[in-house]
Amino acid sequence: MRIITAATAALMLVFSPPVWAETQAPSPAPEEGIAMDFASYLKLMLEKHPELKMARAEAHAKEEVPSQAESLPDPQLSIGLMNLPVDSFSFNQEAMTAKTIGVTQAFPAPGKRGLRRKVAEGDSTAAEAAVREKRLELIEQARIAFYRMRYLMTARGLAEKNKEILNDFIDVSMTKYTVGEGLQQDVLLAQLEYSKMLEYLVRNEHQISTQRKLLNAWAGLPENTLWSRPEIPLVDAITGTDSELTERAVARRPLFAGLNAKLERAHNALALAQKESLPDYAVKFSYSQREDTPMNRSDLISAELMVDLPVWKSRKQDKMVAEAVDMEEKTREERAAERLRLREKVYELMDEQAKNQKLLTLFDTALITQASQTVESAVIAYRVNKGSFWSMSMYQSTLFDYQIQRAEVEYELMAARARLLRELGDDDTEAGNGN
Repeated sequence: MRIITAATAALMLVFSPPVWAETQAPSPAPEEGIAMDFASYLKLMLEKHPELKMARAEAHAKEEVPSQAESLPDPQLSIGLMNLPVDSFSFNQEAMTAKTIGVTQAFPAPGKRGLRRKVAEGDSTAAEAAVREKRLELIEQARIAFYRMRYLMTARGLAEKNKEILNDFIDVSMTKYTVGEGLQQDVLLAQLEYSKMLEYLVRNEHQISTQRKLLNAWAGLPENTLWSRPEIPLVDAITGTDSELTERAVARRPLFAGLNAKLERAHNALALAQKESLPDYAVKFSYSQREDTPMNRSDLISAELMVDLPVWKSRKQDKMVAEAVDMEEKTREERAAERLRLREKVYELMDEQAKNQKLLTLFDTALITQASQTVESAVIAYRVNKGSFWSMSMYQSTLFDYQIQRAEVEYELMAARARLLRELGDDDTEAGNGN
C-alpha cells in the first residue's frame, strides 16, 4: 500500500466533489399521484372523447333520414284568379271568371319510396358501424398508451435501482483509490456511468410527463393530473391460425358490418336508379268559385294528372344507372381490399407476437440471469483485486440494457396484442383477454 501524497489528495478533491454532491443529495422521488385503473379510465375517455362524440352525433343524424326519404313530397297549395276581364275587372262580367284554390300532390313512381328508405337505412347502419369502429380504435389507442406508460415507469424504476448500484460502485472505487489499490480512471468511469444514468432519467421523466398529459387530454382530465402507476392487465396470448383469425375478424369487426351495409346500400341505389326511368306523377284538385249572376252560374271543380316524360333518358337516367353500377362495384372491391389488408395485418401481428414472446422468454430464462451472475462475479473479483473496474462497470451496463430491453419487448408484445384485438373486433375492456 502506498502513502497518499499531497498531489494525490488534491487530485481526489478535483474528481470527487461532483460525485459526493450527487450521492449525498439524490434526485427527488417522482411525485405521487392517482393509481389509474384502465377500465375506469376507458369509461371516462369514451364518454368525453370528441371524435367518438362526433361519430355518435353523425349516426344519430342519419337515423332521422329514412323516414324523410320515404315520405311523399309536401303538397302544394295554389290560389289564383281565372279569366278576369281587364276592361272592367268585374267578376260577374264573364261566365268563365272564377277565383280558384287547388292542391297538388306529387307521387314518385311505384317502388321508389321504399328503395329510397333502404338507401338511407344503409347509410344509417354504416354510420352506426363507424361509431363501433371508432370505439375499437380508441380502446386500442388507450390500451397501447397505458402499456407505454407502464413500460416508461418500469424503466424509471430500473434506472433508479441501477443508479444506486452505480453509486455503490463509486464508493468502492473511491475507497480502493484512497488506499492505493484503485486507479484514477476507475473513479472517472464510475462518475461517467452515473452521469449517463442521470441523463437517462431526465429523458425518461420527460417521456412520462408527455405520455401522462396525452392520456389526460384524451379523457378530459386536468393537464396536471399525476399518475403513480397505470393499472392494466396483460393481454393473454392470441391463438389460432391466420385464416381462422381472419374469418373471425370479418365476422365480428364493425368495419365489415359497415362495408356490408354500404354494399347493400349500393345495391338498393342501383335498383333505385333503374326505376328512375319510370315517370313520377302529380295529381291536382282545384275548386273555382264564380260570382252569382242572373244566369245562376255554378262553381267548378277541376282535376289534373301530370306525368314526367323521361325524354332525356339516355343523358340522365341511363347515366344514373351506369354511375350506380360503378359505385356498387367500387364498394364490393373496397370490401375485398379491406379483407386483404386485414389478412396482411393479422399475419404481421401474429408474427410479431411470436417473435416478442420468444425474445421475452430468452430474456427471462437466459440473458438477464446470465448477466446478473456475471455482474456478481465481476464485483467479487474487483473487491479482491482479481478483476478490473471496467469489466464490472461494463457488465452492469449490459445487465441494465437487457433489463430495459426486456421491458421494451414486453411493451411491444402487449402493443401487438392490443392491435390484434382491434383487428379482431374484440372490445373486451376488463381483462383484455384475447383468447
